[in-house]
Amino acid sequence: MADLYDYYHAGDNTHEYVWTIYWRAQSFTASAAYKIKSVKLKLFRVGSPGMIYVKIRATSGGLPVHPDLCVGETNGNTLPISSGAAEWREIFLGAGSDLASGLMYATVMNVPGGSGSVYICWRGTNWEGYPPGTNLRSNNNDASWYKNYDKEELFETWGEEIVAPAAPGETAKDLVQAGFI
Repeated sequence: MADLYDYYHAGDNTHEYVWTIYWRAQSFTASAAYKIKSVKLKLFRVGSPGMIYVKIRATSGGLPVHPDLCVGETNGNTLPISSGAAEWREIFLGAGSDLASGLMYATVMNVPGGSGSVYICWRGTNWEGYPPGTNLRSNNNDASWYKNYDKEELFETWGEEIVAPAAPGETAKDLVQAGFI
């Protein structure tokens, strides 16, 4: 069962458009070491934009870098068509990816089938209020990114705790063999 790890819920008073060349991302700093399994994003649509692709990426200088650590998709045509009805859509990320505590990652979204009149809207807030991350934009189909300091996008990361293997001498069998038990 997955647990909620990192999230931003404040505001919900604006949105970012996502379509073909206009990619959007929200960075976050992993609060623990965990295997990310899914994200939840608050979304609605205009028209029928088709598939939405969500990727988790490492960052450099706070901006997303290749390669994708994991990727998920969902059908954007099944989202509500008004901002008042926007829904928290869970997007599963295949096998997921291990995230390291204290490192910054980015949830990146693109919608290849969108256009200037058909797109996805990612709900957010019109002020910077999430210190462990920031809103990011690419207006050239992922060729370059910049920080959008006056916004944050609503998101949740879901995953499973990474359990480190016991060190030698720490398992019950090792303790019995050593004569401590």
